[in-house]
Formats: sequence, structure tokens, C-alpha cells
Amino acid sequence: MENINVSVIGAGNVAHHLAVNLQRVGCNIRQVASRSESSVILAKKVNAQAVKSVAHLDRNSDLYLIAVNDDQINSVSELIPDHDKLIVHTSGSVSINVLPGQRVGVFYPLQTFSKDRNLDFTNLPICVEAKQPADLELLLQLGQLLSQNVSILNSEQRKAAHLAAIFANNFTNHLVFLTQELCEAKGVNFDLLRPLLTETFVKINQSGNSLENQVKKIQTGPARRNDQKIIAQHLVDLGILPRHSAIYQTLSNSIIKTYNEL
Repeated sequence: MENINVSVIGAGNVAHHLAVNLQRVGCNIRQVASRSESSVILAKKVNAQAVKSVAHLDRNSDLYLIAVNDDQINSVSELIPDHDKLIVHTSGSVSINVLPGQRVGVFYPLQTFSKDRNLDFTNLPICVEAKQPADLELLLQLGQLLSQNVSILNSEQRKAAHLAAIFANNFTNHLVFLTQELCEAKGVNFDLLRPLLTETFVKINQSGNSLENQVKKIQTGPARRNDQKIIAQHLVDLGILPRHSAIYQTLSNSIIKTYNEL
């Protein structure tokens, strides 16, 4: 398994991390295909050949790993030279059925990726799917080389996990950005909030998975208490920041509704 030959299509954040880590566990990254100059940089990093077009990929890899924007997956897959090799994409939100043929699958690492961040793959969730049992077994084994946290998810389950990840990561990150904007507008040092953010996620990570023992139980703040006087004052204070005010109102209403149902 460690000697599997892999061609990577794409040179962005996901392609970068997967190529580097697959090589780390013994896979042979043969080619990196991308129109961007990043393909040359990534190819050098993993001792692979850089090619500018997917159509120029050869037929000598065992696995063709598509790590491009979601809306490009189908068109890119159709450019791969005909062969009876396994083709997979790495998207959380795209069905396996966008890939042509029967030897197709999905290898979705559920994480936020940036090229300048070194990630520990030891417990990074990897979700796999394939049409053929033998290909599913291959993807499971490949995932287990990288991580101790590998799951079989069908396309609908994976889409749900990806949607949940949007709330957990993208929206959370944007709320922290809005927090920075609020601090700057009010002349407050954002560093005052860093210990609070740390403790928030410590508590979240220590909470359980069941409905009776999850993050719902650790909610605090004026909306949790339904303190309308404080909420009204906060909305007045946010008057100069209408976007913040709208989000504050929406989230406060959601929290109040949640705990009124307890």
C-alpha cells in the first residue's frame, strides 16, 4: 500500500497537504497537474513531475486525486486520460456521481487547510466513499496510513458533515473577525479576548456528544439568561455597526428560543 502511485490534480491548500502527507507515509507522488505556478512548487516538494494540463497526465498512476474547486471537479475528471484506474475527489459537498465511470471515490479530509500551517494528521477525520468494494478498501487503507480517524460516509452524510463544518469553522472564524472589528471600533485591545476564546473551545472539546451533554449545556451570556435589558443596551451600543447589530440580534434570538424550549 505504501508504494501506491498517485497523481494529484490541483495545487491549492488541500492538494498541498495531501500530497506532502501521502508522500510522508510512503506513497509515490508521480505527477502534479495544475495551470498555476504552484504546481511546480508542490511537484518539487514531493519529487514529482509538474504538468500544466490534466490531459497531459500519463496512465501510470494507481490513484488520481482531484483537489480542485467544487465546480471544476466534473470537467477536470473528464480530461483525465482513459484508463481503468481509481479516480477520487476530495470535496465534502460534491456527490461521488459527478465522476464518470465505476472506479471512482471520495477522499475527504475534514479540516481547514492553509499551506503555511503544518497539520498533525494523526487524528484528522478522513471520510471515504467508493463505488467498488475493492476501491473502498484501498481508500480505507490509504486513509489509515495518514490518520487513526477514518470513516465511511456516503455522499449525503458527507454533505451534512461539510455543512456542519461551515458552521463550526467558517462562521466561527467570521464571528471572531467581527469581534476584532468591534474591538477596533471601540478602542479595545483584541488580545483581551484571547483567553476567553481559548477557554470557550476547551469547554467545547470537553463536552459530550449526546443531546443531554453537549455544548448546549455550557452556554452563558445575556441571551442564555434572556436578559432583555442588557440585550437592548447592546443593540444601542452596536448602532454604529449595523452588520454586527443584525448578527447579534439573530444569534440572541436563536439562543433565547433554544433555552426557552428546555
